Amino acid sequence: MESLHEDREGAKLSLYECISRYESYEVEPLEVTLNEQLAHLDGEFITHCEELLGSKLPAVLNVAGQPSEHPLVGLWPTLACIQEPQTLARLLDKGVTLAGRIQCARILLTEIFGADLEDSERSLRLGIDLLSEISASPLMHSSVVAIAFDEHQIAQLHSIWEHMKHRDELRATLTADCREEFLEIDALSLLQEWKAIEDSWFLPRFFASRSYLKKIRFYSEKLQAQTVAGYLERVLEYQKEVKHCAGESGGIHQLLGRSLSTTELGSLLDYLPRLVKAVEAFAEGLQLSVSATRESIKPAFTEELKHQLRGLDALSGEWSQYIKEAEPWVSYQFPSDSSFSVALSSCFSRWQTHQGLVGKWYSWIQLRGELSSQGLDIVIREVEAKRVDAAQLVQSFFKGLYRALAEQKIARSELLCTFEGELFDQQVQRYKELTAEFQELSKKMLYARLSNQLPHVYEDIDNSSEIGKLNRNIANGGRGTSIRQLLDDIPNLLPRLCPCMLMSPMSVAQYIDLGAEKFDLVVFDEASQMPTSEAVGAIARGNALIVVGDPKQMPPTSFFSTNSVEEEEESIDDLESILQDCQALSLPSLQLNWHYRSRHESLIAFSNHEYYDGELITFPSVDDQATKVRFIHIKGTYDKGKTRQNKAEAEAIVHEVCRRLRDHSLRGESIGIVAFSAAQQNLIEDTLTERMARDTELQELADQLYESIFIKNLENVQGDERDVILFSIGYGADATGQVSMNFGPLNKAGGERRLNVAVSRARCEMLVFSTMTSDQIDLRRTKAKGVEGLKHFLEYAERQTLVRRPQPDTDSADRIIAEQIANRLQKAGYPAMTQLGRSNFKVNLAVALPSAPDCYRLGILIDGEAYRRTQTTRDREVVQPSVLGSLDWEVMRVWSPDWFRQPDLVIERILARLKSLPERPLKLQSTAVSSPFAITEADLIAEPISSSEALEYPATDSYTSTSLEDFVHEVVAREQPITYSLLSKRVAAFKSFARVSSTITGIVDALLPMFFTVSDRDGRTLWLTQKDGEQWKGYRPNTAVTKRSIEEIPSVELMEVLLEVVKQNVSIAPDAATLIAAKRMGFSRRGANVDAAFSYALEQLQQRGLLLENEGKLILSR
Repeated sequence: MESLHEDREGAKLSLYECISRYESYEVEPLEVTLNEQLAHLDGEFITHCEELLGSKLPAVLNVAGQPSEHPLVGLWPTLACIQEPQTLARLLDKGVTLAGRIQCARILLTEIFGADLEDSERSLRLGIDLLSEISASPLMHSSVVAIAFDEHQIAQLHSIWEHMKHRDELRATLTADCREEFLEIDALSLLQEWKAIEDSWFLPRFFASRSYLKKIRFYSEKLQAQTVAGYLERVLEYQKEVKHCAGESGGIHQLLGRSLSTTELGSLLDYLPRLVKAVEAFAEGLQLSVSATRESIKPAFTEELKHQLRGLDALSGEWSQYIKEAEPWVSYQFPSDSSFSVALSSCFSRWQTHQGLVGKWYSWIQLRGELSSQGLDIVIREVEAKRVDAAQLVQSFFKGLYRALAEQKIARSELLCTFEGELFDQQVQRYKELTAEFQELSKKMLYARLSNQLPHVYEDIDNSSEIGKLNRNIANGGRGTSIRQLLDDIPNLLPRLCPCMLMSPMSVAQYIDLGAEKFDLVVFDEASQMPTSEAVGAIARGNALIVVGDPKQMPPTSFFSTNSVEEEEESIDDLESILQDCQALSLPSLQLNWHYRSRHESLIAFSNHEYYDGELITFPSVDDQATKVRFIHIKGTYDKGKTRQNKAEAEAIVHEVCRRLRDHSLRGESIGIVAFSAAQQNLIEDTLTERMARDTELQELADQLYESIFIKNLENVQGDERDVILFSIGYGADATGQVSMNFGPLNKAGGERRLNVAVSRARCEMLVFSTMTSDQIDLRRTKAKGVEGLKHFLEYAERQTLVRRPQPDTDSADRIIAEQIANRLQKAGYPAMTQLGRSNFKVNLAVALPSAPDCYRLGILIDGEAYRRTQTTRDREVVQPSVLGSLDWEVMRVWSPDWFRQPDLVIERILARLKSLPERPLKLQSTAVSSPFAITEADLIAEPISSSEALEYPATDSYTSTSLEDFVHEVVAREQPITYSLLSKRVAAFKSFARVSSTITGIVDALLPMFFTVSDRDGRTLWLTQKDGEQWKGYRPNTAVTKRSIEEIPSVELMEVLLEVVKQNVSIAPDAATLIAAKRMGFSRRGANVDAAFSYALEQLQQRGLLLENEGKLILSR
């Protein structure tokens, strides 16, 4: 129980709540995965989710439309965007432009790579990056791609570029100091000439150098003797580089289609690694081969395509910048199931067209954020994936959520994940057995302990000892010794002989000395009627005190006594009872709420509702659809002015008592009569005494009752109870039709408590006799609570309705599972009712058999809220099922973990249990009572009864039907059950036949389908309907007027009289039972036919399990 209902008192949901809430939804559940928030939800979180999903979501969808179909789907504006709509317009305009450019890039990529190229944002980004890199190429020639991936050629080009760069550096240095023509001179000859001059003799060298320098200074004034050699060497080196580069330029021209300058070649060499990197990134990103990509882009290296690619180098960056720029205002989400470039263009175009809807669309964006913050992303996905019904989506989500929570709780508990209801039922059954054994052992142990305290009596007892004194007083009958003296003489023996003494407070004070040893415990019962002054003496003689009473019941009787309290003393008067004094002192108290007396819940329902606010725990009856409280309206008047009696009610009640005493089926029920005034009590008592004086048989029948008939009034009925209580309201309209609002004790303070006592005395049935109806009590003329209660009680008796008080529906979770089971059982043909009961205790599911839908047979209890509220295991598993069993319920438990995991198996178990129930009628007491002045003998015979009864056989000489078919129908209706042979005899007489011939039997056979027939010992027995046959109880003895042969008496009557004989004798030999039964049926002598008939009846009773034979004696089966 703790595992099933843990967290119930906290904020979180228990497993039972999860299961019951899961069962409350009829839709298919969503597959909910528990995230951090959903896994630890509590009541507040659920309330918030219900508000979001149950209220906000439908409202938002109604305003914004279905997100899955909305034209702005994928556009997520921020609040700032809503506040400045012109910004959104500008961003969408720019987005449309960029989308167009991206689509153009896609077209180029398709031309280059073919239609198989994936159209996604990633491929477009990589493709645009690659196209941008292609467009950045310094040389648009297809061989550029091949060179880029040829390391040898790159090395050669790099070497050539080094020479060209060195050549250009030499040229730049030389031209900075010399004329351009200087680069064209024959540098080698001039250098050799200068070296020859340098090697000559001084004087020739002087004149030769002057002539040489004069000639060469034409190119530069910086050409001096000291520098000329260096310049000539550099010119010579330059001319060599020019010659080398000129030699390589042919190869470059052939490779690239034209010669390249040093700068162009250097740019090309710088570009080639970037191209390689872009190609590899593209190929890797789209999972393509580098070689295939390299071949694909070769055609792109043309001047024409370069013109088309102009501007793409910045497109990727512009798109990224655009997204970053839009971020504070809006974010985008594009469909993943279509071409990105097409979707991009389509989305921006659609968004631009419908941007006027952004305000309503933002309501969904806001709710979407709330849902996401609460962990309800599954709801968002469902809403955005397809068109949804909000109400159904909410139910599907919560059903999936509660299922996931229940599964999680079960998985985390070893006890729950291994739980099997049938095994647990076996443990419960073992617990019941052990409890019963313990109770029995406790009784035996207590008996043994008390017995062990008893002294052993021997012949040589000292006469002066306590035992001797007791023996002497026993021997002489206590002559000469008062009770007080006797108790004083045996102070030590008395507690051993009588450890528990039942005494009135007056007896305690009178017989037990105040100085005697105190009782361990003093218990007051019916303490609401005990004045404190009378209780003090008993309290003083005990060490501990228990006061038992009902503050809603009778106060100390004072209506017929004189108030002797002076007015000036009233302000300091005592409280009315010891119970009120204890309550005023706030002594520790315990509320006893369980009610056992009433065998039918309708008997206590009024008191529970009117006086106990529904707090009494009462138990429903298997025939709960019926009622045991009946109102019998009597025609008569109340003699207000003279006798203050109601003669009509008194006669009606006495008539009902006599009827019950003569009725075998009702005679076993004890009777109590409660009048609302002492005058009416006296009248009823006198009338009944007079009737019994005239009819000694009635007196004998009354004397045989196991409880005597009592006749009491409101003031003295507390503490008494009987099977049947007959109420005489007494008060009512007088001869002039006026109804006084003076109802005796009910008008006084505490009158409602007197009424509460009176209406709660019945065990099995309550009949309210009254010449007055509830409508005749005018509450505007009186404020007495007792009178108000009387009006409500009469309303209840008349209409069987109570004014409902608003109460929290604490059992809604139990009802959910019960309704699920009930629906399955009803489909299988079994009538079922959920939450049966009129108090806080309910039979969660009451199931009837198809053959008897008006009486429930199986009571199913669920381990729900009521199970949790029951505080002890014994109350849950022993007491409640035992009380229900005593009320003829078959009890079965359904465990919610079993139902959650294997509902089909649970239904199979229930159906198997239902099928195992015996097909026998329940022996329920009938409460069909009418006004005694309207009852006839014929009505009594036709009235359904519930146990054996000696009935008078109807008259057979007053049939009025003229047609044969009507005559036969009338005979069966009046004389049922009737044997085939007797019916044939009646038809023969009707047809004026002297005997039953084959013609007569043919007529009867033709009419048999009209009736319900069963096989009997030598033929068939007929009833008007099957229902009549199933409800029949009783037998009809032979009389001088109506005498039937044994062959003409149906076996069912013989079985009923046998049952009555065995029931009255408890245990009796078969032969003796047959003898008595035959005499009761009017057979003074037994013959072979009579013995055979009763033997057959006895055999049928034993076969049906109604009688058992034990050691040669017949007894009733349990």
